[in-house]
Amino acid sequence: MAQPPTADPKLAKLLREVEIVERKIERAQALSQRLKRLAVDHSRRADTRRKIILGGALLNAARSEPELAALVARFVAAITRPADLKPFEGFSTEELIAAAMDQNASAPRRPRRLTHKPD
Repeated sequence: MAQPPTADPKLAKLLREVEIVERKIERAQALSQRLKRLAVDHSRRADTRRKIILGGALLNAARSEPELAALVARFVAAITRPADLKPFEGFSTEELIAAAMDQNASAPRRPRRLTHKPD
């Protein structure tokens, strides 16, 4: 922000100092915005990673648990957006359920404990 020339040297010096401080404030605000974007990006990546890991664990468990396989089939059937359906092309929920039924029929019945160990 350029100031008009002034005959008073003290005033001119103060105005220069104001400009310097304003530039520092602008840089600090830009840095703050950048750090906020980085934090949001990091949070979004962590959320996506959790979803991928949880989805993989669910699909893995659904291969041997008919109830989970049926639940996955219900979730997939509820997807309506074409962009969301695209990754499921070639994915057969019927085969998933059949595999779970076969696995369940051939395996001896034993209670399954699901535990979560916090970090």
